[in-house]
Amino acid sequence: MPTNNKNKSVLFFSPHPDDHFSAAGTIFKLKEKGYDYYEVLFANGETGGHLGKTQVDPNELRGIRSLEFEKASVLFGTKKYYKLNIPNNDIHYTRDLMFELIKIIREVRPSLAIIPHTTDYHRDHREVSEISADALLRADNSFALHLGERYRVPVILQCRGINPLLKIDMLVDISEQYSKVLDLVEIYNSQVTPRMLQYVESLPSLSGYYMRAKYAEEFEIPRNLPIIPNDVLADLA
Repeated sequence: MPTNNKNKSVLFFSPHPDDHFSAAGTIFKLKEKGYDYYEVLFANGETGGHLGKTQVDPNELRGIRSLEFEKASVLFGTKKYYKLNIPNNDIHYTRDLMFELIKIIREVRPSLAIIPHTTDYHRDHREVSEISADALLRADNSFALHLGERYRVPVILQCRGINPLLKIDMLVDISEQYSKVLDLVEIYNSQVTPRMLQYVESLPSLSGYYMRAKYAEEFEIPRNLPIIPNDVLADLA
């Protein structure tokens, strides 16, 4: 079970360009503590909505959302991102995709990985959750070693989507990072409807209530991927 706790880094598995909203405060918090940030972007969101428009051109929206993602990557200080360019609403569990994710995990060797929740409302999110969890588990297996030396990510967490988690294993205080979350909201102006803004404000506030903080983010530990004691746990406190 090779691990490398000295590699202070976070790897986020993002179905669409703005899905890092769910853990943005936590990412900013760890960046402030010296962590490198990496992201896997599965789809470009070209068939999603566009605020203020009833007819959406997929090519135009792909360009807009790609630019928003680039700006968000600058705000995060992303060290490297991996764009998989899968068509929107067409993410499926395949052998090739599994191997690609294993290769990324073994290359980055993060101390923390964050994936969507298995019960998320969006099908793409559920697909990403399933294949990412399997890739994280199999990255530590002694097969397909042409993809890199096996590696066990010590801490793996599922984040919420639009719907709150029914089971919360960890709360992270993001009160000091919340202003940066709002800066992120400003970048995604093609996507942030009044309802989305209400979501960005209300769920972190509710999570904060449970830990007597102003704002917090909630996470669940995936089944079959228990946490290995690691410095990242102290850095999330």
